[in-house]
Amino acid sequence: MNDRESMPLPGEKIGACIEAACVMEVLAPKAGNVHPGFSWNFTDLDVADFLASARALRPVFEAAAYRTVGELVLEAVRATRAVVSTNTNLGQILLLAPLSKAAFETGRIDRGEVKGILLKSTVHDAIAAYEAIALAKPGGMGQRGSQDIADQPSCTLYEAMQIAASYDDVAAQYATGFSDVFEIAGELEREVRFSDDWLRAIADVHLARLVRGDTLVRRKCGDAIEAELKSLASSVVRHRADPATYQAEHAKFDAWLRADGNRRNPGTTADLITAALFVGLFSGTIEIPPDLTQRASISSKQT
Repeated sequence: MNDRESMPLPGEKIGACIEAACVMEVLAPKAGNVHPGFSWNFTDLDVADFLASARALRPVFEAAAYRTVGELVLEAVRATRAVVSTNTNLGQILLLAPLSKAAFETGRIDRGEVKGILLKSTVHDAIAAYEAIALAKPGGMGQRGSQDIADQPSCTLYEAMQIAASYDDVAAQYATGFSDVFEIAGELEREVRFSDDWLRAIADVHLARLVRGDTLVRRKCGDAIEAELKSLASSVVRHRADPATYQAEHAKFDAWLRADGNRRNPGTTADLITAALFVGLFSGTIEIPPDLTQRASISSKQT
């Protein structure tokens, strides 16, 4: 077998990197999110649900070449709902769809290529994405004005996301060419490279991003709670140079996020982390951890 024959096909690589990114995200001990040993306040889902969802996404994204962005979103949500009964990954899917299309069409993921994919979106893509959102039934959506998800869209998916960008950081990625995702990918690359604990490295980047807030928390809890979240996250980050204090303050912050019936769950930031991990994994700046499969297997049995 020559080198060309032994290399994974583009679709296989995309699928493998997407599954790995989703698994790495849920295994990392991120403040306020589901992760092994810390799903007690999530009454409708656990780590096993996220792992099953990650596996379900792989074959969908392996076939990214044959679907538009909107079709990818809808098929990915359908595949997820076939294995879990609640929303585990809508935000991830909305971010991963255009990234995977760029990877498939050009063999790389950069801002220019992703922007080109977004500009090619159609009304058909918006209709498919809206159907996916209705199927996923995410929390914290509320009612909006123009192009509300409860209505039939009359614009392209790119245009719909621009309308939602001011109150949803997932939508904002479409409007900004995924600027936050690429920035986080660089932060993850640096943290993972210089850390002997990739799980902790991901959690540290997640915490640092929470200093900027989380739009899911803002929509569910209001501006005041999001402001408090940002202030508390900043206080924890200031202790980074003192590991013992940092871990203690991180635990307190985690407990605060898990209070109030899980309404403070910073889910949008977790979705951005997943997308950034995919960018790093596909680009080769982050490697799939050799112990990932073993850790996932152990975590699945514990939940």
